Order: sequence, then structure tokens, then C-alpha cells
Amino acid sequence: MSFLSNVFWGKTNWKALLVLVILAVIVGGGSLWYSKQVIQVHKISQTQQQKKDEETEQSGKFLYYYSQSYDPALFSIYRFNFDIAENDNLVAKFNGDFSIIGKSLGEGKFFVCRSETWPCDNKLYILDVKTGELKEYLAAEEGKSFRSAVFSHNKNFLAYTLLKINTNAELGEVKETGEVWIYDLEEKNHRKIFEQELGWTSLFVEGWNKKDNKLIVRELGGEGGQSWGAIYLVEATKTVDNYTEIPLLGDDFLFGTLSPDGENWLYHYCEKPTWEYPESESCEEGAEIEMYNFEESNSTTIYKNTFHPDNIYRRKLRVINSVVWQDSENIIFSIPQGIYKIDLDSKQPEELYAFNWSDPDAIFRLPPWVEYANDDIVIYHRGENFILNLSTKKNMGLGKNMSDINWFLE
Repeated sequence: MSFLSNVFWGKTNWKALLVLVILAVIVGGGSLWYSKQVIQVHKISQTQQQKKDEETEQSGKFLYYYSQSYDPALFSIYRFNFDIAENDNLVAKFNGDFSIIGKSLGEGKFFVCRSETWPCDNKLYILDVKTGELKEYLAAEEGKSFRSAVFSHNKNFLAYTLLKINTNAELGEVKETGEVWIYDLEEKNHRKIFEQELGWTSLFVEGWNKKDNKLIVRELGGEGGQSWGAIYLVEATKTVDNYTEIPLLGDDFLFGTLSPDGENWLYHYCEKPTWEYPESESCEEGAEIEMYNFEESNSTTIYKNTFHPDNIYRRKLRVINSVVWQDSENIIFSIPQGIYKIDLDSKQPEELYAFNWSDPDAIFRLPPWVEYANDDIVIYHRGENFILNLSTKKNMGLGKNMSDINWFLE
């Protein structure tokens, strides 16, 4: 007769029963211990993730971007999620036509203007991309519209540009004027320091120099695929005879970018550009990355693409596709074969990522365009958007359509 039969129907085997009880206690205790360990591991995992999120929040490493479709009423701000398997977090959504018109104010805040129709209205707002909060900051005269706004490095002054449109209905004339203003945050007063008659262009303050006594102002416009304009260096402490127009040093000078410290203008240059079929820019002798220093009024060659001297496609391979500032001392740039970093002091390029050459046509059909770079990542576009982790050198395709994204925000 089995043990259970003896227990319930027959003579009880007390020794066997005692063994069973002991085993039950051991197994039950083990299960309880295991459950506690699982719960503890889960708690640790949650705590570590929470701590990681808090550290990331404190370090300001989150990226934000806004997307604005052809419908001007759809202005949405997202927090970018680096886990490409998950959706990004929608931070805020506004009704109305908004545009970010200035560089980061720090702590995820940007200047914004809004309008039912182009251009912006006469009010300047500060947008907190982390919370979606929108606050009015300044108001200009009626009939004028904000085009750009940038704080000085010491945050004592704000430089901003306004567009003024005068229409003479009888003569059928429209006169546009761009104005540069300084707002003293301590004295709470405004003064106009520069103005320029415009022709299908607008004035934009790009930034201040280190001393906060000069502004870099860009006039930019275009029609029918053409673009024109000028770069001005404007003294912030004077109102007359206070500017110098910087000569345009090549076709791409106007489309350069200002260093974060406001001292240097980065652009690429080709002495003898050519065009090949299918239409693509080419440079047989090698395109260059140039840096114009506003204090010294001269340009320096940072890098020249001299790869593939014997390749039959060398004209199309020796171009500079894009170049951005990582910080005021380091540059990230792309050429057909990869993405590189270069230090202004050493001027020695460091390869960050090389593209696969198994499909040569893709090198020309899908040129890499770097859109954003910081100490941790490079975001670039090559048919779709990719993130290059600079620590691990891991390259991740986003796996989703992000063609409507206008700007990545830090």
C-alpha cells in the first residue's frame, strides 16, 4: 500500500509523515526565498532604471525635437527615445503656427514665435520643451515681426531681429526692412543698432562673440532655387558706423555655421567645383573645410579631402557632404566614405564610422548629412535617420519615418 493510502486509509507511518513535512517546509521556504529574490531583483532593476533616468535628466542628455507637418496647426514636441523599439514621448502639442527662432537658452528652453500667417507676429515666447510650457517674453511694435533672438553669453543682453513691412497700396509697392535690436535685461530698455533694406531676404542674429560686444548677423533669402544674402559683424555698443560686411568666401560661405563661442564661422569650400551626371556636386582637387575667424578676419583650412586620387569617381568622392560643431573646439563632418571628427588644434581627422562600399552606387545616391552632434552621439541622415553612439561606436537605424522632423533639440 502506498504511503498516502497508509496516511488516509490505513496505519499511519509517522516517520514518513515527518519527512514529508520537513520536505514541504524546505521547498516552501525555498520558493518563498526565490520569490523574494525575484522581487528584490525587480526592485533593484527599477531603482537602477529610475536612478539612470534621474541622472540623465540632471545631466540634460535627453534630446527633444519638434515636428511640424504641412498643416500649420500641428506643432508637436517629442522627447527622443534612444530605444528604437519604443515610441518617443509626446511632451506637448499646440494649436497654431509656431517656429523655433533661436538657439537653446539652456535647460531645454527656446525662443518661439507664432502666427496665423507668415511671417511671425510681434510677440516673442519662451518654450520649455521638457514641460511644453509656453510664456510670452517680449512684444514689439504692431506691424513688425520677430525673426530671431539670441541671449549674450553672460545673459545680460538679448539681441533680436525684426522684420518691418511697409505697403503702399496706391503705388503697389512693398518695402521690407530688417532691424537688429538690443534688449538690456537689467535696465529693461531696448535700442535699435542696425537696419538694412531687404529684397526677399530676412535678418537673423546668429550669435555673440566671446566679449559680448559684437553680433554675427546673417541676411539670407532665395527664390527659384537660388539663394543670396550677406554676413555682417555688428558692434553691439554703437548705433552708427558700427558694422562690417564680411566678404563671401565661396558659394557655401553664406550657409556656414557659427561656433558655440561665437568666434568662428565654419563652412566648406571647393576651388574648382564641377557637376556630373546624375546631378551631383563634385570637386576633383578636393573640397576643404574652412574656418573664418571674425577677430582676425581670415580663413584657415581645417581639412582637405584628398582621398582616392586614382579613382575614376574621385571628383564625386572628394567632396564634403556636411559639417557641424560638436563644441567650440571640435568638428564633426561627413564625406562619402564615412563620418569623422577633427580637433581644431591637431587638425587630424579621426574616423568615427565608415560606410559599407559593397554598393558603390549608394555612396552617391545616399550621401550622409550630419544633422546634430554632441559629446555622446551623432545624428545623421542617409536615406533614413541614424544615431551613432560615440562611446560604443554602435550605429543604429531608427527604423521609422522621421522626414517631418525639423530640428533636434538638446
